[in-house]
Amino acid sequence: MAVKVVFVNIDWKISRHDTVQSTRRNLNTLRSTIKGIVQQMQPSILCICEVGEVSKPLTPAHMDEVANTVREAWEGAATDEPILRFLYNAGTPYMSAYDERQVECEWDHVLRGLYTAGDEPRTAQMFLCRDPSGFTVDIINVHAPSGNKPLTYPQRETLLRNLLQSTSRSVHEGTVGKARCVIGGDMNTVPHMLSQFLNVLRNEGVLQSE
Repeated sequence: MAVKVVFVNIDWKISRHDTVQSTRRNLNTLRSTIKGIVQQMQPSILCICEVGEVSKPLTPAHMDEVANTVREAWEGAATDEPILRFLYNAGTPYMSAYDERQVECEWDHVLRGLYTAGDEPRTAQMFLCRDPSGFTVDIINVHAPSGNKPLTYPQRETLLRNLLQSTSRSVHEGTVGKARCVIGGDMNTVPHMLSQFLNVLRNEGVLQSE
């Protein structure tokens, strides 16, 4: 059974929701976006990043409103009857949803201190995915904003190194880089640069997984 994981950045800055009208307009756009993703890609798991900002997180009520909109859009666009579950915590810019009929997700937690960007902490969401056959994989949903200055090469490399050296849930006493993993989101990194960093980390032995 194929498990489709889709990553999307919704750029949900709190400053863009300062009126009832702007919030309603943005929720309608989110609803349309999720509907299109479900109809075109039929995801098993949807990982959303930039649900608020690290420095200006959404309130719990606002997070719940986003989750309810995602649920409504997904259920309305699906041709089957998904059983949706959500993984998110107030104060962090991540929200993941999955169809419980297709996969089981657990061990949701936040990786912290991934790299230094001024006084703002840099994080990622990580959880374990298990398909009906028992096959497991670590899934990491990350947003790597640069703050007021451009993201530097050392910051990008440090981010990937720390992600790959995090403790895996899909293998016993191993790291993500030595296990089965899917890393996605918005790392503000162009593809060829990302490939260069991954090649460096593979040569160092930090990345051993295919």
